[in-house]
Amino acid sequence: MSSVLVKVFNDGKRGKWSRPLTEEMRKEIRLKSKLWKSYIRTNDQDIFLKYKRQRIRTRYLIQQDEQQKQNDIALNSRRNPKRFWNFVNSKTKLKERVSDLNIYQDGQVRVAHTDIQKACDFFSSVFV
Repeated sequence: MSSVLVKVFNDGKRGKWSRPLTEEMRKEIRLKSKLWKSYIRTNDQDIFLKYKRQRIRTRYLIQQDEQQKQNDIALNSRRNPKRFWNFVNSKTKLKERVSDLNIYQDGQVRVAHTDIQKACDFFSSVFV
């Protein structure tokens, strides 16, 4: 009987855009969304291939926008050091979240009661 401890990260929050999207990017994202919904309704492989191409194009545009943002920050770092250090701090500081502890045994999910008890003991010792 083998068991594997798995951490599940699901905070239910989506990332926010750090700056407004261009009209072209919003149009491409809407098209991707429409193609996905169309594929789900029809289950047509041609639509799925169009969706995959659009997904790659959208990802490319978003990456280009992110690179442009980083280049702007780098080029203006002497004139605007606060923006530079805000960017550096956002990339270097780590926010740890407490994850759900699940144990997968023989294809079934079981809650790790011993780990839950350890966490409860720790928090009760910290917050007296």
